[in-house]
Amino acid sequence: MSGIKSLAKDTAVYGLSSIIGRFLNWCLVPLYVWIFPTDEYGIVSYLYSFTAVALVILNYGMETGFFRYANKEPDPERVYTTSLISVGFTSLLFRLRTSEYRRLVKQQNRKTSLTRSRYCLSFGIW
Repeated sequence: MSGIKSLAKDTAVYGLSSIIGRFLNWCLVPLYVWIFPTDEYGIVSYLYSFTAVALVILNYGMETGFFRYANKEPDPERVYTTSLISVGFTSLLFRLRTSEYRRLVKQQNRKTSLTRSRYCLSFGIW
């Protein structure tokens, strides 16, 4: 019985953020539909799909590996430190690499008419 309680507790702790995030996204859909025209709402959907793929690539399954090896390793603090440094370093490199394109996005937005979706997306990303 204690195993089931532990499983339920861990599921609630780790799954709660995912549930809350999806619920907030679901609540914001009517606002997005009201603010953005039909053709511009596709850009918002594209951003969400890109974010999902980027999270998979940037985390590269490290949370699964962490939980697997933290229980096997005699020093779980070392496993935590290694995974934190690895994910943090690659995420920082990704951020620095993508920030190079910030100037290009700003120049492009100045040349073309700035639609609501482009403004909101460029403001949200940068």
